[in-house]
Amino acid sequence: MESIISTLFKKETKTTAAVASRSKNATLIEESDTLQLVYDVFTYSAGSNKRNSDTCLINFMFLHGSGMNRSVWEYYIAYMSKHFDNNTKWQINKMITLDQVTHGDSAEINRNLLGTNFDWADGARDACKVAQEEFLPKRMSNCVNVIVGHSMGGFQALSCGILSPTLFDLIIVIEPVVYVPHVENKLNVTIVPPRFYEALWNKMEDKFKDMNDFKKFMKKRSFYKNANAEIIERMIQFEAVHTAEGIIRTKISQQQNIICYLTLDPTAKWLIDSLPYINTPVYGIVGGKSTWCPPQNQELLVAKIPKYQKDIIPDGDHLLNLEDPGECLTKIFHCVNKFVDNFKMNMRKRTPNKDNDRYRLKLFEEQFALFKNERVKDGPIKLAKL
Repeated sequence: MESIISTLFKKETKTTAAVASRSKNATLIEESDTLQLVYDVFTYSAGSNKRNSDTCLINFMFLHGSGMNRSVWEYYIAYMSKHFDNNTKWQINKMITLDQVTHGDSAEINRNLLGTNFDWADGARDACKVAQEEFLPKRMSNCVNVIVGHSMGGFQALSCGILSPTLFDLIIVIEPVVYVPHVENKLNVTIVPPRFYEALWNKMEDKFKDMNDFKKFMKKRSFYKNANAEIIERMIQFEAVHTAEGIIRTKISQQQNIICYLTLDPTAKWLIDSLPYINTPVYGIVGGKSTWCPPQNQELLVAKIPKYQKDIIPDGDHLLNLEDPGECLTKIFHCVNKFVDNFKMNMRKRTPNKDNDRYRLKLFEEQFALFKNERVKDGPIKLAKL
């Protein structure tokens, strides 16, 4: 996997400021602490790009789930290329994998700054910020931005469709967490029973006597024990920190890991109420055997998102992006293929004089005429409903 990536792509690791205006308790000392984001950018190495001049260019952003890190997507980076042997419809421009502020290398930088709240929508705002820095402006009319998110990352990918409606042209979500039952309370925050808390906590060990102990935990007792062999080996390598005391710890702390699971609400209510306003096409990959997300989760997305298409992997569980990455990758590829077909049909022809003042004035007059015809009409007058 890593050798394929190093052969095909140039990998650049970057650090940028996270969104400054965050939810209460996102940082330990709110008046002074600011958070950072670490992410990787993959672009073709010189000589490995076989792009034709008329090929559609795709920018990908990948968002991980709770407790994971950006390395889980490296399998996708490496093996995306195997689909290109006979593909002339589109080609990769950039691919970005991002560590959320409480995860991976971002967690290392922010280690003594993090508070007791990780609002998932803040993570979506961070993703939009990075995408704006890396993907905009679209210098070519045949360039498309695609965001892919799993679980919490799926929630955040959908949130990006609300927070920045035109930034991403296609949203792909894998087992997105949106609606999860919790203990009823007036504040509508996530409250879980003690037994469930303990069950989660025991899956989130963050200190180990040595690498063998860490590997044994990851492969036998962790959430990821059924993950693809290449993915789990890379996760182990990426997540392990060798301390001065001679023990191994993970980059994400046990406390920040559990905080992530307990902060879905109340932001989920905001997203649920906003789902009808996602105008971007959304493609949902669902595990047929998944029990983490209740059936109401998918029913909600199907009912509320205007351009939502669901695709089921019958034998897939909630972590199907880790456990069956080949099938997920194939579905992502075919989804992008279908989108590109429609995109090319509707793509405006590049106009050589589009920066000419006369062209711009004519374009505005045409658009204003359409706008006026749409917004100025006779009819019954009534007050807007509050």
